Amino acid sequence: IVADKFCEMVTALGKEENKGDDMLDAFVQLLQDPEAEVRTAGANKVAEVARLVGSQLTLRKLVKPCQALATDASQYTRGKTSYVHC
Repeated sequence: IVADKFCEMVTALGKEENKGDDMLDAFVQLLQDPEAEVRTAGANKVAEVARLVGSQLTLRKLVKPCQALATDASQYTRGKTSYVHC
C-alpha cells in the first residue's frame, strides 16, 4: 500500500519535503523489498516519483535500483520496469 500511495504521500507533505533525500531513500527501500508485489508496486510508480524529485536525485538515487528491477526474478516486476525505461 505504501508503494502504491507513495506519490500521494509525498505530494501531501509539500514541496520542501518532496525534494528530500529521506523520502527518496524510503522509496528505494520499497524497490528493494523482499516481496515481489512491493517491488512491482514501486516499479509502477518510478516515473511519477522521478517527476516529483527532479532529475538530479533521480540520476543519483533511482537509476541503479531501476537497473536491478529490470533483471528482477519476478516477471511482473520486470514488466512494470520496462514501462519506466530506466
